[in-house]
Amino acid sequence: MGEPHEKKILILTFIGILVLTINGEASDKKIKVLLTIPPAVERALAGETRSYITRELRALQDVEQIEKDPTLDHYFISVFPISLNLSNGQSTGVAISYVIEKNSDMEHNVLVGPSNELKIMCEKIVAYFDTYWLQRERKK
Repeated sequence: MGEPHEKKILILTFIGILVLTINGEASDKKIKVLLTIPPAVERALAGETRSYITRELRALQDVEQIEKDPTLDHYFISVFPISLNLSNGQSTGVAISYVIEKNSDMEHNVLVGPSNELKIMCEKIVAYFDTYWLQRERKK
């Protein structure tokens, strides 16, 4: 009578290890994000924007920023910041057009604000991405 009981314990132990392994691998899976800023963007503005958004993406523990992905299994964020100037050249602010895309899902938004709020606008982009795009992925 001891042998069937030992087999049950062995089987249950094996199932437990399998479940823990599968859950561990799932929790270690990074969500891939490809960030692009078109080359036509003013160099300094592009650099600041990339820095702010990259910093915010790094703060999301389950996100990995990538340069390319041959499997095409990633989120694509395209950001186009532009300085807003009066006809006399005086700066009046900044606008950021951004597109978030994965597979056939795509969304476009525009933020406008004073130049000194570029960082805040970049934080808002990543917060929006996290809230409305990544939360769905995490729930899967």
